[in-house]
Order: sequence, then structure tokens, then C-alpha cells
Amino acid sequence: MTDSPTEKTLEQGVAEYCILMQKSYIQTYDGMSEKRPENAHYYKAQIKDYCDGMIIEPTQKYIKIWNGEIDDRGNPKKRSIAAFVVRANNVKTTKGGFFKVGDILKPASTAGPARNFARGNVLNKMPTGVRWTGA
Repeated sequence: MTDSPTEKTLEQGVAEYCILMQKSYIQTYDGMSEKRPENAHYYKAQIKDYCDGMIIEPTQKYIKIWNGEIDDRGNPKKRSIAAFVVRANNVKTTKGGFFKVGDILKPASTAGPARNFARGNVLNKMPTGVRWTGA
């Protein structure tokens, strides 16, 4: 597979979206550390686990962004889907239209997204207020 400019731009957009999710997670747990300093070591471990455990999995139509964790052997383990990013041009909406490449979709299950509307686009309309919980 060759790297076309579109693929690289999509990969960069997904990476930027993941970084925004990680920053949100860090901000949440840093706030908890300030409120409960006796648990700061636990919160730091949670932050490392979340950031190191995030998995980006390309499929035929989508890029799945997994919230993961690190298992006992130090390997990332899939836990839940945070978001889907449209990778193909032929993904239909529930209203009969088509999504654009880079559209961010909310998960309906681990197998597929909710196809009612896009929550943003990693290529040109990155949503404001990205949360670590996903789309």
C-alpha cells in the first residue's frame, strides 16, 4: 500500500484527535490528583495506562479508536471503542447521504458506528471540546 497525501493527512488527523482525547484524560485525572493527593500515584498510573493503551485499528471502511489498557505483560489490550473515523467514500448515513472521509462517528457497538450524523471531521472540522470519552 502506498502512502498517498490523503492517507497521510487522515493519519495525522486521527493522531491529532487521539492527542486531544489524551489531553482531556490527563486534565481530568490531574484535577482528581489535586483534590485527593493521597491517590496521586494511582491517578498517574491511570493516565499512563490510558495514553499507552490507546489503539488505532484501520478497517476497510473505518478507523477504530479504542480506549485500551495495558495488560500484565505490558501489551495494549482493547477495552471499548471511543470513536470511528470514516476511511472510505462509500459509507452511507441513515438518511441516505454519504459521509466524508475523516468524519468522526459515535460508536453504536464495537462492530460499527451510529450513522445518524458526523460529530466532526479530523481533516477540516475538528470538534471543539474533545473529551477522552470519545465521540
